[in-house]
Amino acid sequence: MVLYGLAESVLKTTYQLLKEAEPITPDDVCRAVGRPPGDRETKAILGRLYAEGYIGADGDVVTDQSAPAPAVIIATENGLERIRQGRSSPRQIARGGEE
Repeated sequence: MVLYGLAESVLKTTYQLLKEAEPITPDDVCRAVGRPPGDRETKAILGRLYAEGYIGADGDVVTDQSAPAPAVIIATENGLERIRQGRSSPRQIARGGEE
């Protein structure tokens, strides 16, 4: 998956936060990327990252107007590998959930 724009930033920021303390919440990620807690676009991206296995859930998964996303975020092997690889993966997540 090739991520770009806000999706790339959200993934990198999520794993930076997870290095400091695990688990974290979507609101932690929103604040860290400079958006207000509960930001819809950031939460939608977290939902896509969760659906693709790049982040995991510690307990409940919440569904709002976008995609199911973890209420509490944990690292996954897939996400850790993605961070190590950088932008070299062949698949793509587009804005708005289109591939």
